[in-house]
This record gives sequence, structure tokens and C-alpha cells, in this order.
Amino acid sequence: MSELTGSHRIAAGLDLRGRSYEGGQMSFCSVLDSGLSGTEVRGGRLTGNGWIHCNFCCGSYSGMLLEMERFDRCAVGNVRLTRVEAIELRASECSFAGDRWSGCTFEKGKFRKCTFSHISMEDVLFVGTVFEDCTFLDTSMKNVRFRKVKFKNCRFGAQPGELCERCRFVRCEILG
Repeated sequence: MSELTGSHRIAAGLDLRGRSYEGGQMSFCSVLDSGLSGTEVRGGRLTGNGWIHCNFCCGSYSGMLLEMERFDRCAVGNVRLTRVEAIELRASECSFAGDRWSGCTFEKGKFRKCTFSHISMEDVLFVGTVFEDCTFLDTSMKNVRFRKVKFKNCRFGAQPGELCERCRFVRCEILG
């Protein structure tokens, strides 16, 4: 297993499928049109990286700290997130499908035009996060808490959670 490392780089068309990484730090890199499906990352810190049109399907990420990470037009399907702390994460036009998230914290993040379908979340905390123009379908939530979260123009397949503390819903709808 190698370390995930790098700083101030631009990389396009990487094929990192099926690789495993233990720890490391990666900061202020731009990763474009790259394949990370089946990638396993345990531990480590990612800071200020931009991931554009990347495929993270079937990956496993655990014990990580993500700070100011940006994800644009990424496919995140059947991904397992365990004990991941994400601070100021931004995701735009990403598709999250079939994922399993457990023991994660998302703080001061923003999800814009993202789709969450068939996601299973357990023991997840969202604090000060904004969801704008997002769609939530068949999402299972067990002990998921939302604190000071704003949902704007979002669509829900079912009534959103009772675990919302001081959440705001602006022009949202329940799909029939």
C-alpha cells in the first residue's frame, strides 16, 4: 500500500482504479477526468484539492480528513465512507448513488445540484451545511443529524428527517 501524496499539481486522465493508499497528504492539486473506481484510502488528509469529472465508484474511504475539497460533476456510486470528517467540502452536479456513509461529519459544506439516491447513512452529522437544488430519493438515514442546515429548492422522495435542529427549508418539495 502506498501513500496518497502531492502538492500544487495538475493531473488529467489518471487511472488510479483499484489502488490502495494508507495515509498521506495531498493539497492544492487539480485532478481532471480521472478514474478512481475501486480505490481504497485509509487515513490521510486532503486539503484544497479540486476533483473535476472524476469517477469514484465502488471505492472505500475511511479515517480521513477532507478540508476545502471541491468535487464537480463527479460520479460517486457505491462508495463506502467511514469515519470521514469533511470541513467546507463543496460538491456541484455530482451523483451519489448506492453509497454507505457511517460515522461521518460534514461541516460548513455546500452541495449544489447533486443527486442522492439509494444512499444509506448511519451516525452522520451535518452542521452548517447548505443543500441547493439537490434531489434525495430512497435515502435511508439512521441516527443522522442536521444542525443549522439549509435546504433550498430541494426535492425529497419522502418527508425529510425529524432529526433537523434549526434547519431551514426554502421552496422545497416532496415528490409524489
